[in-house]
Amino acid sequence: MTDQLMVDEPTLPIAHQECETASYTRRFAALILDFSFAGAMASVLPLGVIYNYILPQDFISDFFSSLCRLELIAFVFAYFVLSRYYNNGQTPAKKILGIRTQKLDGSKLRFWEASLDSLGYVWLGFDILGFFFSSHGQRFTQMIIKTKVVRVVERPLV
Repeated sequence: MTDQLMVDEPTLPIAHQECETASYTRRFAALILDFSFAGAMASVLPLGVIYNYILPQDFISDFFSSLCRLELIAFVFAYFVLSRYYNNGQTPAKKILGIRTQKLDGSKLRFWEASLDSLGYVWLGFDILGFFFSSHGQRFTQMIIKTKVVRVVERPLV
């Protein structure tokens, strides 16, 4: 009689377990809320305040106007990238709606991945066509960086 080593099947960490993909309605609502939050915060940016409230309208040049737009774009991009990177794949609106961006392998989102995912909003009209080609409901940029948007499941503490 030979003794065989019995090996239990490995259990996957929680991050690797199958998660429910977030609905398109929640994702769209989070996008609208996040752009609203970012816009509200951007209204107090230094150049924007100078442009809208301090300088007389006849003094404003095209160059200064372009600087204000650049400041706004940089702020909104930083809002999406930094909130996802430092908040475990969640922007403030995603946190409110109970969804987050998660890597397919369960690892933490890296900075460049959060950046590329945020760049997807620049060409959103094209990017969302990825929904039709993905089994995880991903945009094209999410397919490239191997992420998906999932519902956050609250687990009771035992």
